[in-house]
Amino acid sequence: MKRFILPILYFIIYTSTAQIITVLDEESEFPIVKVAVVNEDNSKHIVSDKNGKIDLSIFNENEILSFRHVTYIEFEVLKRQLTGDKIYLRSNSHHLKEVFLSSSKSKESRKRIAEQVAVFSIQDIQRLSPQTSADLLAEIPGIKVQKSQFGGGSPVLRGMEANRVLLVVDGVRMNNAIYRKGHLQNSISVSPNMLDRVEVIFGPSSVIYGSDALGGVIHYYTRKPMVSDKTNVNTSFLGRYSSVNNEFTSQLGIEL
Repeated sequence: MKRFILPILYFIIYTSTAQIITVLDEESEFPIVKVAVVNEDNSKHIVSDKNGKIDLSIFNENEILSFRHVTYIEFEVLKRQLTGDKIYLRSNSHHLKEVFLSSSKSKESRKRIAEQVAVFSIQDIQRLSPQTSADLLAEIPGIKVQKSQFGGGSPVLRGMEANRVLLVVDGVRMNNAIYRKGHLQNSISVSPNMLDRVEVIFGPSSVIYGSDALGGVIHYYTRKPMVSDKTNVNTSFLGRYSSVNNEFTSQLGIEL
């Protein structure tokens, strides 16, 4: 008689344990909370706990069970066909690639723009012949340029600098809101000799450019190539000397 007691007890314990399963994520293998398990006619249902465990003892062996969760693909299985104590669900969400949105102003008359806008054309740039882009910005009314030495230059708009003034080159940001506070010298990395024009938007432009443009936007536009059926070669040479800081600049340009 004793030989039969142990197998019977083992069968009872195994049966009760086999009724409890754990629902896990297929990729991370983390337990899934609040997974609903229902039978075919929705007369019985149960939900997984914080550890992803579910007691299936309320269902019969011949019932079809549906495992449902809002972010996972529904899984159906006959209860007697369940093997093991784990169920893996596949995620139903689709991870999109990172997307960057860049909004650029369309052509508009300056009279129809609500913000204060300053535009420096290529003729203005050639007339001023600035040493750096910071020196060019210093000539625009409303912009203050902080220079601790001749090689520096940090623009200040409406009392704001660094991460509150957005610098853009042909729609590509040069800085953002996570840059440190204080003055930055990013503007001097853009050569004024390759620019077609500079547009400065004073005031918050967060609607168009995002939260990084609280003080304003300085948008550099570089020269665009000309498309033609004819073969034209244009050359240009620039020479500049400044006795104040013993600066000498020379540039040779060839356009095909």
